[in-house]
Amino acid sequence: LFRSGRFDATNVVPAPVGAITTIGLDHQEQLGHTLEAIAFEKAGIIKPGMRVVLGRIAPGPRAVIERVAADRHAVLIDAIEAPTTTTVTDGRAQVTIDTSHRRYGPIPLGLRGAHQADNAVVAVHVLEALQGAGVAVPERAIASALRDVVWPGRLEVYALDGHRSVILDAAHNPEGADSLADYLALWQPDRPALVIGVMRDKDAEGILRALLPSVSSVVVTAAHTPRACEPETLAALVRALAPDRHVELEPDVQTAVTRAFALGPTVCVAGSIVLIGEVRDALDRRAILP
Repeated sequence: LFRSGRFDATNVVPAPVGAITTIGLDHQEQLGHTLEAIAFEKAGIIKPGMRVVLGRIAPGPRAVIERVAADRHAVLIDAIEAPTTTTVTDGRAQVTIDTSHRRYGPIPLGLRGAHQADNAVVAVHVLEALQGAGVAVPERAIASALRDVVWPGRLEVYALDGHRSVILDAAHNPEGADSLADYLALWQPDRPALVIGVMRDKDAEGILRALLPSVSSVVVTAAHTPRACEPETLAALVRALAPDRHVELEPDVQTAVTRAFALGPTVCVAGSIVLIGEVRDALDRRAILP
């Protein structure tokens, strides 16, 4: 899905179809500090005559996208208006999507989280729009892709010995943290321990405000990159936002996850894609054991 900004490298490729799934406050140094400013940058993908599929976008930024589309004579396709039935079992949504062309489903989605239903609707409309541009995608291929897709580090669950598990989610902005918190509140009511590391340029307070109600305790760490926020800074922020929450500080990522298992059988790791990559690597090497 082409959903980057005005100066993104995808703009060197002529594309008949694009998609803008959501607009959130992220990459603000590059994209702007309001949803409307970010929407203008995201709308930079729109080419003359392009079909553009829209996800769930608030009225303000949507109006910006509509103006850009009108200027470029692009066709907007509102995916979220499609009648959709969604049920969620064990953290995974099952969807039935009725487009103007056909019915898809019920299809159990391969990715966890109720928010993936919206993403599935956008993906279906993008593929249908591609068919209108001469790229044939069979219905069975669309269904199997939604069912079998794998996205490492996005609500990915590692089951370990002793009925223990690690939930990995690269929630690195408040919107992503909201989706993760919704998942934890519904499917992890006992509230896991949280291992978190955030980059300096991210909204750490917004991320923590979203996640803290859904976790029992926190181990603060930092990925091995100069962009990482100092663990001491994050720990102080956790204490300010939730004075009664148990907080530990462990700069070493691998040790942080091991320490979190002393706090409960389920550990959630979030806050940075780089952090998730380090933990996944350690888990695959079996370097992290409860």
